[in-house]
Amino acid sequence: MKTRQYFIAILSLFFFACGGDSKLLCKEEELVEAPPEFLRYWYFPKGSWWVYQLQDTVGVYDTMCVVSDYKRYCNRDGASDPDCDQAPCTWMYSNTWRHSDTTFFYWNPNYLPEHYNSSYNLGNYWVVQGGGGGGTYAPPYPFVYPFTIGEKYMGNNEIVSEDSIETPVGVFARTLHIIPDKFQLDSTINKYVQHLYISPDVGVVKWHYTHHRVWELIAYDVTP
Repeated sequence: MKTRQYFIAILSLFFFACGGDSKLLCKEEELVEAPPEFLRYWYFPKGSWWVYQLQDTVGVYDTMCVVSDYKRYCNRDGASDPDCDQAPCTWMYSNTWRHSDTTFFYWNPNYLPEHYNSSYNLGNYWVVQGGGGGGTYAPPYPFVYPFTIGEKYMGNNEIVSEDSIETPVGVFARTLHIIPDKFQLDSTINKYVQHLYISPDVGVVKWHYTHHRVWELIAYDVTP
């Protein structure tokens, strides 16, 4: 009898240590997929690359490439998987980008010049959140879908137009012009974006950056 009780106690501890106290949220076949139109603006396969030139300069370029892309979902509701609080039963998508220019984007010697974008679902909205250690390439929540021209999200970013834009590499239709309100005041001091121009199937084609610098797309390849 004592042996059996001891075995049950050990088994209980095993399940507790392995997450037995966490609640399974969903099955993979039940997961909510992101709208393809939402992903077209920012989620690209590993190996895709873009070359930008700093306006009014000669030979100042930044090449960005996608060094990782992944799609995951939250399966358990527990402290070990805090993303469950934001995106239960939905797919989450993430890109990590690496900069080649370490003068404008390498702000901390402890970090690589990289940034990441990751998405999750907030009920009626899909949101992309940016971050990383290579300077602030894009503001937090740079893109919300479905979007409304002239509407702000969380008091930060406003999509002021959806129009064609001309760059050295061509003309891109349906380009969204996003202004991150929160960062405009300090944009001459910190590495913040003032204006972001993003096109479907291409990504960022132009942005106004620190000290009023403007970067424009001059070449790109989106790996299929």
